[in-house]
Amino acid sequence: MNFTDAIEGTGRSILERLYRGYLDTRQDDSEFIGNVKTVIEGIAAFIQAHAELMIQRDVMVKVLYNHARQLWLEGDETKPSKEEKDGEASHDSETAAYRRYYFDYIYQHGVYPR
Repeated sequence: MNFTDAIEGTGRSILERLYRGYLDTRQDDSEFIGNVKTVIEGIAAFIQAHAELMIQRDVMVKVLYNHARQLWLEGDETKPSKEEKDGEASHDSETAAYRRYYFDYIYQHGVYPR
């Protein structure tokens, strides 16, 4: 295992534990997403401080960000059941697009979109 795999694996593991805690304690979305940002920024700072590891910081940030967002999107409790889904493909894609926007906005700004 190389340094990149170790750091990515550790980051993914931490994000998954944060996500389980978010579900178990019913945290607010902004609290969970803020914690995700803290973890990712901490890992990015470590990579930047250790240039000798030769890890592309931006790539690692993107990988961990996408992983956290995907965990959050897949765990959406507002998803309709299979029976409700039939015939609502365009509505589902609009909802999914909004959920991605919602996560991205909170991550960037720390508050809910208006």
